[in-house]
Amino acid sequence: LTAWLMRIGKPLVLTRERLLEICAQEQLVLEGPVPELWMGVPLTNANNAVIGAAVMQFYDNQSACTSAEQTLFLFVARHVGYALDRMLYRSQLERQVWLRTCELEGMNARLRSEVSERKRAERFQDVLFRIADLSNTSLSLEAFLAGVHRLLMELVAARNCQVALYSMDNDLLSFPYCSDDQQPAAKTRRPGKGHVEQVLHSGRPLLLDRLNPQLPSADGAGPLLHSWLGVPLYCGHELLGVLSVHSYQEEVIYSYRDQEVLEFVANNIGTALARVRAMQELQDAYAELEERVKERTSELDAVNAQLEFDSLHDPLTKLPNRNYFAKTLRRAWEGYVAGNGARFSVIFIDLDRFKLVNDTLGHLAGDHLLFE
Repeated sequence: LTAWLMRIGKPLVLTRERLLEICAQEQLVLEGPVPELWMGVPLTNANNAVIGAAVMQFYDNQSACTSAEQTLFLFVARHVGYALDRMLYRSQLERQVWLRTCELEGMNARLRSEVSERKRAERFQDVLFRIADLSNTSLSLEAFLAGVHRLLMELVAARNCQVALYSMDNDLLSFPYCSDDQQPAAKTRRPGKGHVEQVLHSGRPLLLDRLNPQLPSADGAGPLLHSWLGVPLYCGHELLGVLSVHSYQEEVIYSYRDQEVLEFVANNIGTALARVRAMQELQDAYAELEERVKERTSELDAVNAQLEFDSLHDPLTKLPNRNYFAKTLRRAWEGYVAGNGARFSVIFIDLDRFKLVNDTLGHLAGDHLLFE
């Protein structure tokens, strides 16, 4: 009956008989006892659109309202409709404002995320360019890796960093760079069963924290680790080694986002690392070649000096011989003739009975006499 009232949009005052008659005509269903008097007024908004209904029912003939009370009910119902319209409008407006605010907050969040991602991409690009600049210098492998570590710290909390390189020819694991607050640098060794070896064997990143049983516990050897992250270093399809970072602080726990950053850096330094490594090997080869040439040159100079000495001295007494005398005399004469040499004289010493010494005491005694 109330729905039918809202459809016709007109106020109704129905007695019991009229109510039953209308229900029969319109095939309406009444729920509960039939009232003696039924009054209903549709509630309209400012545009005269029906938004509800106000209904009063009287089940006692003695309590039937007067015409004045009916008029008052119609008047109050009209104002209730206006007030309800304003409340619905305000509620709808507040909902629209809330929806718009949520939409704007979502847009702001997406914008902030885009700005953050753009800044992050710019930092990545800047780090990539600076790594490329480092690889094009003549830095040693250790200096290059130290520079990469400084750049990595701009992206990740990587105070403790280590680079491990694997040599397949020698089956050795070397550590050309290690920055650790609490442990000394690792020495070259055979591959074992550590985290570095696990990354080498799998060729995939490994992220460990205190909840992972693979991370050393407080009862294990060495300082207590709270997080460890390692990624493989590739040059093309060749696995060069492992780049890893670790943390001794509870507030520094690495995440998959840090893993993405470390993989990004590792993917971009693999080629550069191979280039620097090859350059250092070439420099070491050059240095070794220069050292060998220097040694050979020194040996050759010594041999030449000995040959020259032997050609100008007696092999037994080691005294200057006739060739030395002729060379010295010629040099002195040429200097004197050119006007830039001092005057000189030639003195011959004759030892009496020297032949007798040679014949009686032997040539060794004669040579010793000449030496004296």
